[in-house]
Amino acid sequence: MEILFQRQTTMMMGSQLGSLVTGIKREPIHLIIFCLSDKVYNQITYYKDGTTRFWDNQNNSDVFGEHEFDFSGYSLVFDKQLPPQTDWTPPELTSFGELSETEVDQNQKFNISYSAFDADSELNDVQFNFRNENGNTFQLNDYDDDGIASGEFK
Repeated sequence: MEILFQRQTTMMMGSQLGSLVTGIKREPIHLIIFCLSDKVYNQITYYKDGTTRFWDNQNNSDVFGEHEFDFSGYSLVFDKQLPPQTDWTPPELTSFGELSETEVDQNQKFNISYSAFDADSELNDVQFNFRNENGNTFQLNDYDDDGIASGEFK
């Protein structure tokens, strides 16, 4: 399967939303990883080599497995050329503030402010992950780089 993109396109696959920006000239980009997560942040990653990995919160360890999905038929071809990626340094967190709430009722929104930067490109996603002694997890996220990671307890 080969898909040709000539302009910026947004595509949705399951709950994975991605923006495909006009890219590499006639060189295919191949699917190598696929991730699934549920509403309590259990996540499994499927790799092209036939392996899987997920974090077992109860035992605080990675669990590796195998799958039989064939990734070889999934690639994208872009019609224009972008310069090669040169940014290999991670973003840096410079500070983060207090939680807006420390006791939260159901359906209540809350957030945490932070300051972070990336020297060579923009921030894509910021996540603050919380877990209690029973293994329940919760995330505050910022997808728009406004310095505020938000969440809602449901």
